[in-house]
Amino acid sequence: MSAYITVPVASEETGVSRLLIEAAIREGDIPAWKYDGQAVVMRSDVEKYKARILAERGCDECDQ
Repeated sequence: MSAYITVPVASEETGVSRLLIEAAIREGDIPAWKYDGQAVVMRSDVEKYKARILAERGCDECDQ
């Protein structure tokens, strides 16, 4: 199940730094929307981004 969450919550729940998420949003790698003055993302998009980054880095344990 995927949920719309704020960037700080996405960072806490996925282990991806807030700064990295914000950079990915600016680059168009993670879609984001504004809600009530805050950027919100889908948790599944952040998890997919994390998996892609780990795979690009040659991670041996990318199934986390």
